Amino acid sequence: MENANDSWPQLAADWVVHARDQRLPPALSEALVSATAAQIEELLELLLTTTDLLGDETDSSESPEPETSEFDSGLDPTPDSNAAPVRASSPAIVRLRLLLQATAARTLRLRLENETQNGSTQSGSFEAEEAGESNWIVTPELLSDLAAELVGLSPTAAAHCLQILAAQGDSHSLTVMGEFLKQSGLDDEPSVAVALSPLFQWAPAGLAHFYQVMGEDVWRWQLLGPLLDLAGHSLRKGKLAQHPLAANAPRLRQLLSDTVGRLSRLEENPTQFGNDVATIQRVLSNAIALTVSLCDTLGLINDRQAEGQLNQALGLSHRRIQTEAAGALARLGFANGKQRLLELVNDPASRLRALAYVEELDIEEPQLAQWREPVALAEAEVVSWLADPQRFGVPPAELEIIDQRTQYWPSYEEPQQCVLFRFTYHFAAGELSNLIIAGPLVYAFQTDLRDFDLDDVYAMFAGWHAEHEDIYEVPTARFNTVQLDEAQRLLDEPTNDGIEELQPLALTFFFGERAVLAVGTRDDRQWCVISDGLETLAYPMDNRPTSITPDLVLAIYRGRKLLRTFNP
Repeated sequence: MENANDSWPQLAADWVVHARDQRLPPALSEALVSATAAQIEELLELLLTTTDLLGDETDSSESPEPETSEFDSGLDPTPDSNAAPVRASSPAIVRLRLLLQATAARTLRLRLENETQNGSTQSGSFEAEEAGESNWIVTPELLSDLAAELVGLSPTAAAHCLQILAAQGDSHSLTVMGEFLKQSGLDDEPSVAVALSPLFQWAPAGLAHFYQVMGEDVWRWQLLGPLLDLAGHSLRKGKLAQHPLAANAPRLRQLLSDTVGRLSRLEENPTQFGNDVATIQRVLSNAIALTVSLCDTLGLINDRQAEGQLNQALGLSHRRIQTEAAGALARLGFANGKQRLLELVNDPASRLRALAYVEELDIEEPQLAQWREPVALAEAEVVSWLADPQRFGVPPAELEIIDQRTQYWPSYEEPQQCVLFRFTYHFAAGELSNLIIAGPLVYAFQTDLRDFDLDDVYAMFAGWHAEHEDIYEVPTARFNTVQLDEAQRLLDEPTNDGIEELQPLALTFFFGERAVLAVGTRDDRQWCVISDGLETLAYPMDNRPTSITPDLVLAIYRGRKLLRTFNP
């Protein structure tokens, strides 16, 4: 797809069904950025006619629906508990998800642009809708129909349709979204969170109407956690005058007690909730998320009768639950909640969340000053990043600072404090240790950086992190004749440190300067080289997962130039 024009919706639908590339084509991205409401509606109508073509090939990019568990007791089940399991995602479904996600972003932007151009407030707009004036971007029923066709193929794709409804934010769209969640439903909590996500960014004045539409269905197991989180966020931001479940405190207390009791049993004997690690982890994650939401909600609705249940949660070993329970107890005026918050601030794994509650509740104690220092915050950010379930899932066994410096960093006007940590995990199969940066970014590579010069470590992170329209590369497959000649000229320069049989990977561009990225051999080892004719970097590579890769060699090259420029 080389050009975008008035027919781009048809080209977009063809790309979803027939393309091989899983990346959104640049021309399509550009078309979506400026898409009109009519074009979005045309696109969705075309997609609705192609849903039967989306599931021919399958892969494992989307997991099957989680089964219900003992943790769901006390909550209402999905309306159709005998529904067939969701199919694995086809490559076409992956492309569809990308397209719908971009469409949701454009819909939200159109909504905000319309508000600005019309000079209307959110509340005034909602009142107009209630009076019968339509204010949506795309016909809500079209989105509901498309979601209904997709929910059996991919709950995430269906969720993106609901995400567009949420992005529109008008009364009718919220009603249609609520009815879909109630009747057809999404059967997994992550997809519900995707559907609701625009309401966290831009909660409409009529959000209370959405909760009225949901009614008793908020108690369905896959809906309650995300809906409690949305209500809490909106209450804090002033988008809700009153928590929509404030009148249900007894039911919330009982549900928290039941869930904490089961979590306690899981800590004692995980196998009673599943026969494999993946099942137990899913049950644990769902229960933790719900417990966190319930603790926060009971604090926000000022339910002092929840002291016992919150103390029950405080007794669990999980630091996130302890933080939420302590925050709720402190909000309700119980001294042990404040004391536990102050203790949790000392723990890097819970420091950031505990400090957030300390700030929100205006708690001031002298000992807090040391934990607000930049290095202490950097330590907490690193531990939180590593302990994310998508990474290691637990804090490291050891963490030490190996270097810190204040330096100018790409994209920042003021000097940034940069800290390098060495982290270590002890596993049954052996030890895993590496370096991670905190400051302008928090990140760690799979490549083992422990033996690299520290200047090159900083350069690697800076070059990888930098984004600019004049910093890019052209892979060999896309070379034109001029670029092929330029790459060969650079490979022929006598600066390649004796590395032979060089094969170009890409021609790189850095504010007009050109360099060639290539691989070759020396002393029976594979090397990666980047050379601009004046400066050459060369690093040995091997087949280990921790070996340096060509993209990181390029990052070091760019990072060196950037940091030298900013820090002469």
